[in-house]
Amino acid sequence: MFGKAHDKSGFKYFTYSDFFYDRRGRGSLIISSPYPGLIETILEWTRARQVIRLGTEDFVIKTAKVLAIKVRHEFQSGSPILLYRDSQSGEFFSFRKHGDISFFLDRLKDNALKKYEFFTGTRLDIEGPIFDEVELRREIAVPVNIRGQDLVFIGTMWKSLVKHDIEEFREFYHFLMETGLGEKNSLGFGFINPIRGG
Repeated sequence: MFGKAHDKSGFKYFTYSDFFYDRRGRGSLIISSPYPGLIETILEWTRARQVIRLGTEDFVIKTAKVLAIKVRHEFQSGSPILLYRDSQSGEFFSFRKHGDISFFLDRLKDNALKKYEFFTGTRLDIEGPIFDEVELRREIAVPVNIRGQDLVFIGTMWKSLVKHDIEEFREFYHFLMETGLGEKNSLGFGFINPIRGG
């Protein structure tokens, strides 16, 4: 059922975090999606293997489990967030080049609302930006090889993305946690984590 989900056109409702190591040196990867069936399929596939290959590296699987993560008021990026400045030319937004936080927040909101409406059939009317406070960690260039073509994607990592009054739109923000923010989510971009206490 999900075998060709990555290659279909249009929105793809899954994303994953950057590979990271915990305090004990154990490598981890978090995959999220609003499709419970997709997560269960990945879990079964993973548990049926002792070793998986990510990129050019082999990893021994120690545990695989489903996480129940609650929506909070504050998030941070777990992988770079990409937004097109011009989707026709394939130009990504860059603070270094374009330096316009208003454009970034407008595009972020527009992309998120369209994604949500397409998935749920529900149109939301949210006044102002979808985050009230933002704190940029850094902008990075990410080399990507797609079907043999070497590309560079420009993305941003965020220390903090805050929405003060989240209650009315809690389902929407939960959806953003599951699908990611911005473009190229199915390539592992736009993953966000809620911050404990936030």
